[in-house]
Amino acid sequence: MRFLKLSMSSLGATRRGRSLRPMRHLTHFRGLFVLPLVAGAALADAPITSDAIEWELSRGSVVDRGESIVLPEGTLTQGFTIEAKARADDSKYIPRGTLRLSLTAFTPSIDLPGQSAGYTYVQGKWTVTDQASTGKSKHSPGMISGVISAELDFDPTAGRAAWSAEATLPMSAITPVGADGIQWARGEGELTLSPGLEGELELAVEVWPVATAAK
Repeated sequence: MRFLKLSMSSLGATRRGRSLRPMRHLTHFRGLFVLPLVAGAALADAPITSDAIEWELSRGSVVDRGESIVLPEGTLTQGFTIEAKARADDSKYIPRGTLRLSLTAFTPSIDLPGQSAGYTYVQGKWTVTDQASTGKSKHSPGMISGVISAELDFDPTAGRAAWSAEATLPMSAITPVGADGIQWARGEGELTLSPGLEGELELAVEVWPVATAAK
């Protein structure tokens, strides 16, 4: 099971628990991101400001239960997918859209390096898409995507309970509502879900000035 341990090892560094505490005042970033080459030196010299993106999630449902495999080290589930309506009353970024969350969960049956038996280690990709977006690429107007990770005391792909995860927005090109151009942003925050698959996705972000599209 060398491949399994390598692919899941990074999950061991995530937070343990089911806390539903909002993270509205995150002010630090971990320096895990690199400016895309396409942005060039101009971004590095541009003024950076802080902003917040907060979506309320409702009407969530499981659209794909994925596939589970029982291994000697534990149970691995891949492709478990949730969709929910996303609404942000004050957001410049996709005030109305759809959240799609695809999860991979591993529940070890024995203690492994960085992982403990009885806990579930979750990684996932989230995407919030405006209905007008084609959703064909990472930088499509009307689409914002990132990743989540969590260490939980239950398996969210096998049962229902309130849970939360660390959410990250990698350096991305996004289009603010009403802007004639793109804006680079990155950040982190928290995703929370209730047993009914409702909750919030909240991000504290660093943003660069809007780059006006060439005429």
